[in-house]
Amino acid sequence: MMEKSCNIRFCFLLWIALFAAPFSSFGQQPVVWSVSIGSGITDMRNLGYTMDDFVYSLPGNEEEAMPFRYVNKPIALGMAGVAVNGNFRRSNLFGWETGLAIRTGGFRIWNDNIRQLVPENPNDPLLPRLGATKTFRYWALHLPLSLTYKPFDVVGFKVGMDVYYQLSGDFDAGDNGQAPLERHMGSHLTTSYRHPFNLGGHLGAYFPIGEHFRIDGGFFADVSPRVTFQPPSNTNSSGYDKFREMGFFLSFRYNFDF
Repeated sequence: MMEKSCNIRFCFLLWIALFAAPFSSFGQQPVVWSVSIGSGITDMRNLGYTMDDFVYSLPGNEEEAMPFRYVNKPIALGMAGVAVNGNFRRSNLFGWETGLAIRTGGFRIWNDNIRQLVPENPNDPLLPRLGATKTFRYWALHLPLSLTYKPFDVVGFKVGMDVYYQLSGDFDAGDNGQAPLERHMGSHLTTSYRHPFNLGGHLGAYFPIGEHFRIDGGFFADVSPRVTFQPPSNTNSSGYDKFREMGFFLSFRYNFDF
């Protein structure tokens, strides 16, 4: 409980630092407050390969030698929050924005047996629950910080970083001696889930509609792997075992006229 409380305080102080930084250098410039709501698609994969490419098999008898594969399926992303943005002092082309949002995302895993063999004991906790699909969804605080570039009246571009503090969904935490990921994927496979802090980045564009409305869209991805698989040392593995959350977002923003 003490550790969680310290993490929450650290997250709050980090957001204050990110939020206050633009004002310390560009405090004389007007700022715009806004609220936003959005959706998208999120997937647990990596650059160049997907979770489907991770395959491992245990040596031994026919049952243990089954090649196991985990098929990841995208799920819906949701977010809502507040934001503030402004321009740098010497140019209206370049600006900044930051905010605070509630975000929900995650991933869905389907366990597959490539050879379509049926284990003698399908309920063996050492083996994956073959044919089963499970969704792992989390809720998190999302702290974005972006630099913006608006060369045209009808479109602008932004790039920046994202800090996530996960409020729920510690899929790597033990529950009666076994973590949720481990229960679904089999305890032969060691799984690691980064929690509660994650760092990511985003790249996107935005389209102003009049004075009060704006549509944002783009791509996001984790900087460091969020999920890591480690099969037993005596197994054959494809090696594609590190995965990042990445996907696409689309949001609708309303600017206040203060």
